[in-house]
Amino acid sequence: MKYCLIPIITVSISLAGCGNEDALPEILPKTLPKTFYTISVDPAYTGGMIENWVFATDSNGELLDGRSFIPGDEVQLESTTEVKNNFNIHFLAVDQRSDKPYLTLTTFNEVDANGSWKLVNPLPENHTEANVTGEVQIKILNYPDQSDVSFSDNIKISGPMGNQITSMTMSGTTVDVAVALTDNNSNLILSFSKYRHAYYTEIMAPVSGSQITLDAELDLKQVEKEFTLYFTESIYTYIGFYGYKIGDDAANTGYIISERVDNDGNMFGGFGEINGFDLYRTVISFKQDNYSRTYYKLGSAMEYNPYFGQPLTSVSKPLIADFSAMVGVPYLKSSIFFDNPASGDLEWEVVSPRSQVIPELKFMIKEVPTELKAKYPSLNLNEISFNHGSAVQYMDDFTYKDFILYRSNINDAVKRASNEYYYYEWE
Repeated sequence: MKYCLIPIITVSISLAGCGNEDALPEILPKTLPKTFYTISVDPAYTGGMIENWVFATDSNGELLDGRSFIPGDEVQLESTTEVKNNFNIHFLAVDQRSDKPYLTLTTFNEVDANGSWKLVNPLPENHTEANVTGEVQIKILNYPDQSDVSFSDNIKISGPMGNQITSMTMSGTTVDVAVALTDNNSNLILSFSKYRHAYYTEIMAPVSGSQITLDAELDLKQVEKEFTLYFTESIYTYIGFYGYKIGDDAANTGYIISERVDNDGNMFGGFGEINGFDLYRTVISFKQDNYSRTYYKLGSAMEYNPYFGQPLTSVSKPLIADFSAMVGVPYLKSSIFFDNPASGDLEWEVVSPRSQVIPELKFMIKEVPTELKAKYPSLNLNEISFNHGSAVQYMDDFTYKDFILYRSNINDAVKRASNEYYYYEWE
């Protein structure tokens, strides 16, 4: 019996030991947050006067991370949830307006994870400056009587930097024009609309102090490439065709080949281009009661009449928390602008690529950092609603990713902007 007792006791102890091990709580390794994006803030960055924040949400609008920052910081956005593909990044700048803070937010949807963004102040626009070196007097005889456009709005005399007219008077059918000469003027282009067609003449090597006489019936010729454009029901129309030669700064207006601005809803006629320029810029824009459309091209001469069509856009879910709209034009990038009507102290732009469900545009912003919600009541997502929207259709090889690279100030962002696009804005 004594020998039989030993194995029994041994088994009992072994079973008891197994039972205790099963009863112990399971200790799992702690999940540590991982960096999925980096924001570098330039030491000279101004941003909001009161404070600046950046936060990130996933495709369902759930908060991933949020941090405040100051100039010179490097912010690491982290999450315990692995961010593999893309996410939505939100920048908040808080300024003081009147007697309370004012919030400006910009959201960029579908940003690639594991990248970086550099916040810098926008570069100032550097335009080529020219010095005025003199003045020439130009007399235009037999200027046609045109009831649909005044002579002061119609006649343009331009150089590389745009219109150079300093004064203009009319007596009968004669127009006297004073034109400034600058140190970059080798010639001038005189252009105007005549009987709803675009006419021009080139004034070679004008001399300061001289007077040049031109006959509107004999000395001007019709543009070589003309397009007939009709905007008879618009409340505002702007049409401009411009030319540049090698060395001219395309940031300036350029030589005005044909141009007209109208706000009485009755513009139609011929506009166009002339040979001899190395670069052309075309802008055709019009506004209706609740939307506007623009066609822009920089590069070669325009080859066809732009097609605008009749947009049919509707917003079915106006809140930023769960937004949905049918965008009635082709587009590759949209900007939807929101505000909080109750507080009046917030504006929020949400930038998105074209939705995969065309033409429906959807996105969700379900959360903002708790500290921000407590500090700024206007960040109530159930009150922030649609104000107006815009959409861009790039007609060249510029893409939404190119746009994000440029806005994030990444060094390899070689494409800064589209050189041909349609822009649509609606209320």
